[in-house]
Amino acid sequence: TREKIFASESSCQALLGSLVPLAKQYCLRCVFSAGGDGSGGGISGELVHETWPALESKRSRKRHAAAVRELLDLGIWRERGGSHAHAQASGVAASTAGSGSNGAMAGVSYHLHPQFARNVQQILAHGFQSGGWCEPPGLLAPHVPSREALRAHAQGCWDALLLFLSGSGGHGGGSDAPTPSATASASASSPVMTEEQFEREILKCKEEERKEVQKIQKLEQQLQELGEERLGLDRQQEELDELEDHYWRRFNHYKFELDAFNEEKHALVSKIEGASAQLELLKRTNIYNDVFHIWHDGPFGTINSFRMGRTSKIQVEWDEINAAWGQAVLLLHTMASSCEFEFSQNKLIPMGSYPKVSDGKNTYELYGPVTQFLRANYDKAMCVFLQCLQEFSVYAKEYDIAHQTKPPFQLPYKIEGDKVCGHTVRLRFNAHEKWTKALKYLLANLKVTLVWLTSSGPLAKPVNSSAATVGTS
Repeated sequence: TREKIFASESSCQALLGSLVPLAKQYCLRCVFSAGGDGSGGGISGELVHETWPALESKRSRKRHAAAVRELLDLGIWRERGGSHAHAQASGVAASTAGSGSNGAMAGVSYHLHPQFARNVQQILAHGFQSGGWCEPPGLLAPHVPSREALRAHAQGCWDALLLFLSGSGGHGGGSDAPTPSATASASASSPVMTEEQFEREILKCKEEERKEVQKIQKLEQQLQELGEERLGLDRQQEELDELEDHYWRRFNHYKFELDAFNEEKHALVSKIEGASAQLELLKRTNIYNDVFHIWHDGPFGTINSFRMGRTSKIQVEWDEINAAWGQAVLLLHTMASSCEFEFSQNKLIPMGSYPKVSDGKNTYELYGPVTQFLRANYDKAMCVFLQCLQEFSVYAKEYDIAHQTKPPFQLPYKIEGDKVCGHTVRLRFNAHEKWTKALKYLLANLKVTLVWLTSSGPLAKPVNSSAATVGTS
């Protein structure tokens, strides 16, 4: 049956197309290395191993064994014992296993079927049938695949053949070179070009080459220009880096100085705020109330805790009375001076505990002790002081009227001549209790005058929100 299959070229063509790619490659190599009649030449196992370096892997060994087994099953190869040298001398394809081949194939050679080799050479020399694969006879049914599978294998066979004919399909020298018939077949199948067409193609290729050379020259020139531009940009980058470093050094230096100045500024602002708050507090402080504290102690009026006057039960020392009169004269003189007010004809002369007053003609002593002979001068001095207080109260009232302050200033205890609220300030021919009460009313009027001066008079301070806040805190 196999002899009948190998006797027909169409059957051999179908059988060749049904082989796996590796078996097909082994078969074609043996055909081309045979002596034309299939009796000589062949391919050894070592050559197969060199062609497929991946044989050392387990998977490659399995593929090699499967391809050999397929060729043996189809009868394309015949197993025959003998040494490797004898196989090559007699034209037998020897396949001895290497270090990575199957151990069962060692020392075994294979003989290529001569009729199959001749038919395949004829097929390759005259080309495959143009009508496609012929339907395989019934004898090939158990061994040949379907029509579609044969077409797929045929394409793979063509690919392997083209690789082999181009010189990249194998190794080993002249034994793998294609036969003249195969070369003639490949030349017959390729289109033939006339001399004029060849010349035109050469001119076209030269023109394309010239254009490509010009493009290359332009690109090289652009590359050179870009290289010079890159060098310039690199230099600019270095200069910019130096400028940036210099800038950051100066920036850090100025930032450090700015932080120091800001800290100093904040410290000064804090000091100024504290000083301003203290100033506002001091401005609102009534220093006259602290320096001249007018109050009362029983029947006595007091100024800075000095009692003014005496009673039959309480005999106040004259030193204390003199000190009280000295404080009273100093207070009225200070208030008049702060308002730049001058009395019409009277004058106050503060001298500590020994104050004096003048009516423009004579000067009177306002301190004791007072005897019966000196009481007239003492009474005159007290009356002059009372006139000065009355004149200053008139000035305060006119000041409020001029500044439209309502109600205008007015003394709580009316002064008429030498009397305060109906009580005379004279000591001569007067009881001590009445005299002490008149002096108490006098000090009360002096206190009210002081309050006016610091609240609504010329020494009054405008009250704003910040000052009120500072005063509250």
